[in-house]
Amino acid sequence: ADNPHLPQEEIRQLRERWGADSAYARQELEAEFVTYEGLVYAKFDPALHVAGKVPDKFRGVWAGLDWGFAPDPAAFVVVAEDHFGVWYILYELYEHRLTVPEFARLVEAAVRQYKIQTIYADPSRPDSIRQMQESGIPVVAARRVKETNVAIQKVARLLESDLLMVMYHCKHTIRDFGLYRYPELGKRDNPLGVDDH
Repeated sequence: ADNPHLPQEEIRQLRERWGADSAYARQELEAEFVTYEGLVYAKFDPALHVAGKVPDKFRGVWAGLDWGFAPDPAAFVVVAEDHFGVWYILYELYEHRLTVPEFARLVEAAVRQYKIQTIYADPSRPDSIRQMQESGIPVVAARRVKETNVAIQKVARLLESDLLMVMYHCKHTIRDFGLYRYPELGKRDNPLGVDDH
């Protein structure tokens, strides 16, 4: 990492987060051309799954909310299903160090803009969910998925069938699809807890 514009402490933190010898760290910090192994969503192809426009009407619009926990940002992702069963990731919000009222204001604006029916929030912060509900935001605690792989398989099937599209401006989501990976090649139990929004 000979980039004079990137402080050494930031390089150290990035290596720690991404794995010192990970393909992503080698690509981003050493400018190597690499192929990732062990990707959770290996079928994600930006040429196929990134959209420039969306249909005018949807069957429904929902959102997911992750409160974040340092160093991970809070994340809010709006998804919609069209009348042909194609899912679209329409909007994303990734922010660090937001208070619940700040987060609620941003979420409330998205609810109005996208006409979100229900927001499924990480259930780990019931007080924050209650605060948003008191502001009139249609948020509920998401059910915990016992097996992470069940949710992963659903998303993977949508990708394999070209039934999941990501809007081009959802840069973090696109990046996470290309980075979310298993800790060791061949082990498909639980992906690493990074790049997982």
